[in-house]
Amino acid sequence: MVSSQSRIGIIGAGTSGVYLAILLIKQGFQVTLFEKAPHPRTDGCGILIVQAGMEALHQGNPQISQKIINSGDRVKVFEFRNLRGGVISSEPVTYEENELPGMLVHRKAILEALLDEFPP
Repeated sequence: MVSSQSRIGIIGAGTSGVYLAILLIKQGFQVTLFEKAPHPRTDGCGILIVQAGMEALHQGNPQISQKIINSGDRVKVFEFRNLRGGVISSEPVTYEENELPGMLVHRKAILEALLDEFPP
């Protein structure tokens, strides 16, 4: 068991590093987040967060999951294509009323949602 008095250093202020730091701070740990770039880099591409991932984010921090939902697009259809671009199968996605959706979100929006919750 690690004491909450332990000091933890995390190398890299990408999405995983920032989220891990948020969760550890919430548990009472002293966390220092290191990043070699002068500012967090928000370049990147769209990311698919599957429904189980959204549930995990929500359990860790409901505010972050809500910000991601507000800034992304809900997954409505899963299409499976061959190498030539032809559709092999297409499956619509439906959600129950209180169910968290799978999301398509730009990396910048995810990182900004995380940094909003990160202490100064």
